[in-house]
Amino acid sequence: MPALLELQRAFAASMLHEEDDAVCGAVVDDGFAAAERLRIYRNTCRSTLIEALCMTYPAV
Repeated sequence: MPALLELQRAFAASMLHEEDDAVCGAVVDDGFAAAERLRIYRNTCRSTLIEALCMTYPAV
């Protein structure tokens, strides 16, 4: 198991670059596969960031 900082960095990279291999081992498979859970979380993160940008910069 990687150290917490390494895991956090791998998770952040996974959210930005869709590289889940380094993080899948740390995600629980409980009804959904780890890759599927990360994909759902990634989509939610992106939607939230886009929404925040739209609220901050409504003309864009």
